[in-house]
Amino acid sequence: MIDEVVAGTLSLPPQAVDITVREGVVTLSGQLEHRTEIEIAVRLTRQIDDVVAVADQLTFRLDDAHLRLTERATHGVADDWLRKL
Repeated sequence: MIDEVVAGTLSLPPQAVDITVREGVVTLSGQLEHRTEIEIAVRLTRQIDDVVAVADQLTFRLDDAHLRLTERATHGVADDWLRKL
């Protein structure tokens, strides 16, 4: 189920996040691309049945939390294409 959060919802390769579970406590570790992906992964993991707590040991490469919603939507691969419009 947690793999569905990582691979399905966040569209990340399964090896991007190390997942361990012990007595209902899920530990997420590894490095994600964006800070906001961490928030999503932790929140969705908490919603899984039988998860008692989530230990967040994830790091990020880019801090996109300070960007406004419109900036997040246009930041990335499509930047040059969007500027030409």
